[in-house]
This record gives sequence, structure tokens and C-alpha cells, in this order.
Amino acid sequence: MTPPLDNLILFDGTCGLCTSSVRFIIRHDKSAVFKFAPIQSERGSEIYRALGLDPHNLQTFLVLKNGCPFVRSDAVFEVVRQFGGLWRLLFVFKLVPSGLRDWLYAVIAENRHRWFGRRDACMNATEDIKRRFLA
Repeated sequence: MTPPLDNLILFDGTCGLCTSSVRFIIRHDKSAVFKFAPIQSERGSEIYRALGLDPHNLQTFLVLKNGCPFVRSDAVFEVVRQFGGLWRLLFVFKLVPSGLRDWLYAVIAENRHRWFGRRDACMNATEDIKRRFLA
């Protein structure tokens, strides 16, 4: 991956949980390290597909760090790692085998629209955070 794609989070822009998660990340990413792209966008779909994922079957958000893609629970840990401070205490859950963590992630992913709602369109970024979204 090229450097501009580092610290990039690809997310389901029509998912209520995913959109809330992006807003949460923006609030807690004090250094404004992360950039974002809805998978439904042209660029987001292109990147998602280039990494071997189907943009029409959105079951994971993806974090690109130093050119490496992280998916499912590992993606969550990469985001939390960037927050630092007390957030790093969540790394104790990394002791849980990845198969179990990813199974739980899959259950939530499968039910996210029913539990957290679905939007008709991707979130609208406010002017102060638009620069953090890929065009």
C-alpha cells in the first residue's frame, strides 16, 4: 500500500454501528491519525476489492496500518492501540484466542443492521472532519 493509505479505516457507511464507531474513533483519535472511507464509496470499494474482499458482502471493517490490512477483532485492537493511555488495558482481550474473538465479531457483524439500524446513505462528515475522509 502507498503511504497515504496508512492509518485508513474502511467501514460500512450505511451501518448504524459502523458509523457510530467512526464517530467514536474521531473523538478519541486525539492526534487525528486515522483517515476514513466508506466501503460504498468508489475509492473504498476499490481498496476493499484490491485486498481480496467483496464490497457487496460487508462483514468486516478494515484498518490499514503500515501497509498491512487488519480485519475483524484485530482491526479493533489496531484502532485501540493508537488511542494509547488507559485504552491499552483492552489489550487483555487479545489473550482470548483470535478464533473466539472473530466468532463474536462475526455474530455482531451478522446482526448489526437489526441491532443498530441501517442508514439509507453514508454518513455526512462535518466540515471540520471532511479532510479525514478519502474523496
